[in-house]
Amino acid sequence: MSSGRPSTVYENLQSHSGLAWYPISISVIMFSLFSTFGLAAGQVQEALSNYVGDRVHPWSDFEWWRAAITFLAIFIFASTLRYWTARLLGQDLRNVHYLTQLTVWQRAFIGIAWFAPWIGAALSFTDAELALSGAQADPDQNFGQDLFRLAGSIAQNPMQTPFTLLAAAMIVLPCLFVMGWWSPLSRLLHRLTGHWLIIRLIHNWTLPVLFVTLTALFFFMPIPAIRLSRETGPIPLICVSFAVVTAAGSFLIDYGRRHGLPAFALAAIAPLLLGAIGLDDNHFIRQLAPMTALTRPSAPEAMADFETQNDNAPIILVSAEGGGIR
Repeated sequence: MSSGRPSTVYENLQSHSGLAWYPISISVIMFSLFSTFGLAAGQVQEALSNYVGDRVHPWSDFEWWRAAITFLAIFIFASTLRYWTARLLGQDLRNVHYLTQLTVWQRAFIGIAWFAPWIGAALSFTDAELALSGAQADPDQNFGQDLFRLAGSIAQNPMQTPFTLLAAAMIVLPCLFVMGWWSPLSRLLHRLTGHWLIIRLIHNWTLPVLFVTLTALFFFMPIPAIRLSRETGPIPLICVSFAVVTAAGSFLIDYGRRHGLPAFALAAIAPLLLGAIGLDDNHFIRQLAPMTALTRPSAPEAMADFETQNDNAPIILVSAEGGGIR
């Protein structure tokens, strides 16, 4: 209520946008960068196409384990967006198992945060079909024409490659998760096991421990982590990186609200301040040994020394056209 009257749709939208702007912004950024419509759509298409070992028979040699890791990374990112959107809206989904406990606006914003990564992944998997289905993007065609060519190719043979199946899974699986989360069975399990110590520990410490682990992994980047990132490909790494950024920024915003401190603003300004005073440069230039003065013989002296060392053998000078390769 505002001044004794109901809030308008615009006021509700403005209020909830102000509360949960950060995770929603992260989802929009990732969607706009890496989905079919994004700036890095071509790189994502290329990375996903590498999951296929035999382009003639894409089902026979497909990297299903890479697809599974990609799904897990998207799940981590989407779960992070969902959790922190709810937290910034004043709800803790770990203790909410009745849909009626959320307002319509809260459901809408949490739904956007949850489904945006999955929709982007579905579009990207569909886009990866371009490189294998004979509907390759043509530089002379606009996006709409390429889209119709791709749709026609998929309609003609939807199971030509595994990417169509994976794109469908990116839509079906998050819907099944939501149905399971709000199901009577989930509420029953929460009532039966919610008081268990192990369940409380999992609820309270899984996300912080996972966040600290991932942050340490990206900060120190040990050799096994580098090898793992090469094996899994860039897409899971991007998803997990965005999940860490989402969790860190959302925590600072939530902490600042509870304690009245501009924690997020200070963290955002810190890199600029460190750069201004020169404390952000940890790259060191290797220096060579000190130069020593060299005494070189003159050309006549060098030729005389050569004749002496080679029993006055003739000196033959060759002039050839071209550079070092010749």
